Amino acid sequence: MGEGVAIMVEVTQKVPLWLRLTAVGRPGHGSAPQVETSVTRLLAGAERIARSPFPARVVPPVGAMLRGMAPLQDESLAGAFADPEAGIQDADFMRGLQLAAPQIHSLLRNTCSITRLEGSAKINVVPSEAWAERRGVHGNNERISVENMERGTRVMIDLLRAMTVTQ
Repeated sequence: MGEGVAIMVEVTQKVPLWLRLTAVGRPGHGSAPQVETSVTRLLAGAERIARSPFPARVVPPVGAMLRGMAPLQDESLAGAFADPEAGIQDADFMRGLQLAAPQIHSLLRNTCSITRLEGSAKINVVPSEAWAERRGVHGNNERISVENMERGTRVMIDLLRAMTVTQ
């Protein structure tokens, strides 16, 4: 990023949504590999969900912040910050922003991170159940369809907590 000082004040433009992903399968011993287990199902489902792209969008407070920060950016970012609605259409800019400044990139789209995983308590046991927890941050007026997330994953998804702007 360019020279200068910018102090960012966060506004509530998104709210957290916590989900638990659970997969079940036949338990067994690690010395007898199975074609598919609770762990492989969970990994495949978590990967599908984590890699699902969320469309980029600019909410008014974030757009105003980026336009205000544009003069402080180096040449590679200044144009996209000055016109963030156009900047989010540029896949190279969005990827570069995610690598260089993930905290700013996350203001331009919903986010998803797999934060916890659990399977067997022992190294040589294939568990009958494995789970992961996912923290997502979504626009308050957007609805995430758990049914769409579950479709094709062979993973059950349960809502742990959803917040609204007033909480």
